[in-house]
Amino acid sequence: MPDLKQLRVLVYKHITPKGWDRKTPSPVTWGLLALIVFSLLLFTFETEETISQQYAYFFRIANVAVALLFALEYALRLWSCVERPEYAGKFGRIRFMFSFIAIIDLIAFLPALIFVGAFNVYWLRIFRALRILSFLKLGRYSNSLAIVLGSLKKSWRELVVTFGVAAFFLYLSAVLLYFIEHAQQPEAFGSIPRAMWWAVATLTTVGYGDVYPITVGGRICAGVISLIGVAIVALPAGILAGGFIEEYKARRNK
Repeated sequence: MPDLKQLRVLVYKHITPKGWDRKTPSPVTWGLLALIVFSLLLFTFETEETISQQYAYFFRIANVAVALLFALEYALRLWSCVERPEYAGKFGRIRFMFSFIAIIDLIAFLPALIFVGAFNVYWLRIFRALRILSFLKLGRYSNSLAIVLGSLKKSWRELVVTFGVAAFFLYLSAVLLYFIEHAQQPEAFGSIPRAMWWAVATLTTVGYGDVYPITVGGRICAGVISLIGVAIVALPAGILAGGFIEEYKARRNK
């Protein structure tokens, strides 16, 4: 029989993608992926009252089962995390418990276990909605998602500058339309915060059409702002695309 150390190494390899020595994910990883997707489907269909009321018992049992499986996964990760160099040592498990991904793991199942038997209380749905955080756990199993996250880390300074420029134009647009339109449309443009809604919808090129300028000056200004909005939306997309390509090439070269 394998000793405790060998068993811990085996568990680590199966539940940690980086520890698995094959190109395809381990069977346990596939099972955890299916469990995450199943938990999100449960949450989705539970919001439809006709379905949740008709199959209340099934949802109750399924929620508890999913929470217990996530709790078992968390316990196994906590037990085997010392096999990773960054969590080795006396306080390795404590460092793991306070890592971001471990907190996500904990939130994915803890509310369901704490409030078991009280699923019909409306405010408890807020806690149950935290289950959607389990989607973040998919990041462990996706190299593509790791590339996206890596590109975000490399491009965060440019993105901050871009969003800063967008915030500036957002405020400037609201100020301009406030001065031009507030006399004609006090309900929509009577203050800068009110005009901000129009600016957001226009600069993001959504353009709901519920608020729009009616004066000649306002329409001219709105046209210019709309063109600027196209450029503002394109800037972060270009930065992310460039960062993604650089990160992909770097990982491929490795």
